[in-house]
Amino acid sequence: MINSVILMMFLYSNFVSTEFEESTEYYEKIAWGQYVYEEGAYPFYLSIQKPLGGNPKYGYYHSCGGSLIEPRIMLTAAHCLMNESQIPLMRILPNYRNTPLILPGDLVLVVNKSYEKHPHYGTIPWSNAKDDIAVVLLDKPDPRPGAIILRPFLPLHICFPVKMMGFGFTESGDLPYRLREATVLRLDDEDCLDEMPWNYAPGYSLCVSNGVGSAGCQGDSGGPLIWENPQNNRTFIYGVLAIGRWDCRFAPFTIFVDVLSYNDWIDIAIFRLTILDELRSGLDPHKDSFEYTF
Repeated sequence: MINSVILMMFLYSNFVSTEFEESTEYYEKIAWGQYVYEEGAYPFYLSIQKPLGGNPKYGYYHSCGGSLIEPRIMLTAAHCLMNESQIPLMRILPNYRNTPLILPGDLVLVVNKSYEKHPHYGTIPWSNAKDDIAVVLLDKPDPRPGAIILRPFLPLHICFPVKMMGFGFTESGDLPYRLREATVLRLDDEDCLDEMPWNYAPGYSLCVSNGVGSAGCQGDSGGPLIWENPQNNRTFIYGVLAIGRWDCRFAPFTIFVDVLSYNDWIDIAIFRLTILDELRSGLDPHKDSFEYTF
């Protein structure tokens, strides 16, 4: 199994050398630094930001990533919504920058309380990627054309090149001001279990790596694993980043929730959130809350 990992790393090293200059290969980590300079690239990527010190007057900081899968629906990791008292204070911004200030002209979306974490998330008593997924209904539709990423309907093949991205910490402990990306390969279940047996959940997770050790870091949670179809330029979200390692310098593997495995649950969650939102909108505005059980 280790030999197969080494082989895939070798193959990937040859693969990236045809696309990137030698000076770029060394830095192709989310934590280390390939910036996304293309204007308007990855419009589906959303930055989940929390107020500094819990008080919006001090500004905001990036805490997790998310992906826009419908004009009002964001997909992210369940553990990004663990502190429920802070969720109404969160602000959701597109990926164009990462700064503590929100300017008057910025597109700002709000979570409020309209979200669903997978009901089985947290039932395993150790850190595991299984069920670490959440669906969020935003306060308004994102008006940007072409900002939605598609969900997959076919499985992702082993050794297939995909991309990951985020505003996560660098190896020096800094947050980048601009989005970073890396091209990685999907590994098979055996290799993933070999490397991270307690964290990986076959059938529910995807594990990725590459020949230069690209990986997610703190702050990259909830971000997407994407495949860009070169034939029709459509982009699909195959994973939601669930688990990396704290030390980004020595983190050659990253685990994502397998979106394809959760497509049915995502559909049901979107339906429930939409229905509840429609019911709430018809209530007496002076009422403080509304509860509905399916």
